[in-house]
Amino acid sequence: MRTADARTRAALGVLALSGALLLNYPLLSLVNRPLYVGGVPLLYVALFVIWAALIGGTAYLLRKPPPSRDDTPPARSHRPPPSP
Repeated sequence: MRTADARTRAALGVLALSGALLLNYPLLSLVNRPLYVGGVPLLYVALFVIWAALIGGTAYLLRKPPPSRDDTPPARSHRPPPSP
């Protein structure tokens, strides 16, 4: 289980570094053009798409895996309590 945690931590680091690079001036200047997508400037669209991708990537990496058969609690009996 430790290797999965280490992989997740490394993937989150890569995601954070990628986000920092994508939201930096030199790369954003590539989309800072007088173009419009549905009436919205291309720069704003690019910022929103990058932001949404970072949130989606983080949610994907931090999702909880389904419980395995070993992690499930024992079944409880549904008997009524004994009467006195």
